[in-house]
Amino acid sequence: MTIDIALGSTVRDAITGFTGIATQRCDHLNGNVQYAIQPQGKEDGSYPDAMFLDYHTLDIVGPGVSDRATPISDTEIVLGQKVRDKATGFVGIATMKNSYLNGCVHFGVLPEIRKEALLNENPAPSWIDHNRLEVVSDGLIADAPKTIEVKDEIQVKPRPPGGPAMKAPRGRI
Repeated sequence: MTIDIALGSTVRDAITGFTGIATQRCDHLNGNVQYAIQPQGKEDGSYPDAMFLDYHTLDIVGPGVSDRATPISDTEIVLGQKVRDKATGFVGIATMKNSYLNGCVHFGVLPEIRKEALLNENPAPSWIDHNRLEVVSDGLIADAPKTIEVKDEIQVKPRPPGGPAMKAPRGRI
């Protein structure tokens, strides 16, 4: 279960103590959720880069500027669906969803590639605003299992006896 952290909240990483404002949420097709955490600027006027951290290591330590955040735009698009950019005609699979502090929602869309090209190419996603995307088909969702079969009992098979082998392995020359 993913804990929803309001964008704009002040959060701290439980592992490193890194603290800052949650400015972006990134949902991945594999189910992982990360937040971009922006630390405060330094005394010299420079701004450190935001760090992407997994949601389950973050603790909310304060409201930060969450009361000033723009509500996230609604979208019907689900990760794994095949989508098309209305402006360019670009078609691909929605593999990542980024939600920003200003309310914008962008999807990382991976293009379809030829199977023979898979060994030689690793395409980067195109980031497209959700308002420019329309769903073409269920894409990867159609291939996903609809239900998960849960068995009431766990069957444990007896382990074969262990110990050293009776025959020594032959050496190779």
